[in-house]
Amino acid sequence: MDIHSETYRRIYDLPDDYVFTKLERRKAKTINFGLVYGMTPIGLARGLGITIEEATTFMNLYFKRMPNIARWMDKQKLLVKRDGYVVSVFGRKRRIPNGFSDRWGDIGRAERQAMNSPIQSCAADYTYVGLIRLRRAILETKLEGKIVHTVHDCVVTDTPRTEVDEMVGLIKTAFETPVKAMPIDMKVDVEINKRWGEQNESRLEEILTNVGLKLAA
Repeated sequence: MDIHSETYRRIYDLPDDYVFTKLERRKAKTINFGLVYGMTPIGLARGLGITIEEATTFMNLYFKRMPNIARWMDKQKLLVKRDGYVVSVFGRKRRIPNGFSDRWGDIGRAERQAMNSPIQSCAADYTYVGLIRLRRAILETKLEGKIVHTVHDCVVTDTPRTEVDEMVGLIKTAFETPVKAMPIDMKVDVEINKRWGEQNESRLEEILTNVGLKLAA
């Protein structure tokens, strides 16, 4: 499932076959990412271009439909004030000494880090595991294709045309095979183009043009 569309569907109790608009999905995506950064109704309203009343209603419905998220967030806030650190599902510890502070600003910052760190750390570590798997598979199959870099949770490879189908298979195996720390099924989307600047909603081509640069053909 698409987690952002599923979030919106649960908030408004929509049927499984409901067709989402881009704005509806963006609303859910904004709140999914924003809450662990301490987003307020004002911030949500500004980000989506809606009224504060609409944003407040949306956030209230979010926690009403998915109460376990609120309980998890409260737990993380308590842990950082008790222990001064939090731990991700991969066992990575993030020390947050401000959890022991008696200053309101420090405590608020520590609470936001306590909610955000395990999620961001988990996503990063899962990507690292996939990268290691993919690198090993490329070496074992003796492909000429190479891993170039990552963009958030995207992996960019430079692959000869003759190897595209095989590389796609290696990528999906590397990133869709569950890991012990997080034994859930993942879905990987693989997209193919001549260069990154033409892919997805990237504005690389536009940005380079504006500063007077041009990519090689």
